[in-house]
Amino acid sequence: MLSHSNGSLKASALLVFSLFLFSSPASAQVRLGILGGGNFAALNDISAGDALVNFDNTTGYHIGAFVDIGFGALGVRPAVYYLDAGPLFQGAGFLEKDDFNMVYVSVPVDLRFSLGAGPVKPYFLAGPEVRILTSAQDAPPELEDQLSNLVVNAGLGLGLEVNVPGFGITLYPQIRYSFGLSDLVDRTYEINDVTISTDGGQRPNMWLLSLGIGF
Repeated sequence: MLSHSNGSLKASALLVFSLFLFSSPASAQVRLGILGGGNFAALNDISAGDALVNFDNTTGYHIGAFVDIGFGALGVRPAVYYLDAGPLFQGAGFLEKDDFNMVYVSVPVDLRFSLGAGPVKPYFLAGPEVRILTSAQDAPPELEDQLSNLVVNAGLGLGLEVNVPGFGITLYPQIRYSFGLSDLVDRTYEINDVTISTDGGQRPNMWLLSLGIGF
């Protein structure tokens, strides 16, 4: 059931990405690119029975592609990338195994605003992001049943647009903060006769450091 729904969601995400690419006006400046880097996250504390559980900070990585559709200083930048969020549940003593990685297909659609002119320009990003769970390999079955197959985030970012003379490429070093708008797991569930509760919900907040290359 998970693989079937994920297949449909991934197909929809790729369709949206293609529509952004091929429906852009002729006057727009379109640049394709690839990006990748590291990500850093930690889940909020939760209550497990009478105990407070503190999750460890985790690291992962992401790699993918984007299209930048520019209209002068303004632009739209949809992207699709593979996101290994790392072992988000590491530190959960109520699980028999807590070092499994959470893997997503991530689809952010950002608005971009660039400042200044010349070969180096700062820019800001802001927009929604959808993450589709593709793997939680080795996750305990009782936890896997509680995981949401799709989470909705929003993001804010800051980067530099660096034109490299003589090579026809543009570098995009950037940092982006992605914060959850929907819960990663149910707010209350039970594992091994222990009641797990998250009054404010568990939402996947994450810092992403990336380097993009535009062509």
